[in-house]
Amino acid sequence: IIACTVRAAQGVQTKDVLSSKYESIKLALDNGRKATWPVKIFDIHGDQINVKFLPLPSGTPWISLYKDERSRQTELRYNLLLQEIDIG
Repeated sequence: IIACTVRAAQGVQTKDVLSSKYESIKLALDNGRKATWPVKIFDIHGDQINVKFLPLPSGTPWISLYKDERSRQTELRYNLLLQEIDIG
């Protein structure tokens, strides 16, 4: 089980490139959550793993809004609960 928070904002560093749009991160997470089959993601080390999105515990929000007062940057933070799936 993997519990993590993913940041989605303008200019967030992704695996290969600097993402200029948070919409691509948001779309990937929304699609992964809706999927009925395992999806491929990359962990913090860049390793590819297959996961299934699990329901969050009661009271844990899917999305929260965060605003950095210094930079005035607004970002979305996604809470994820994932189960690693061995597709062998």
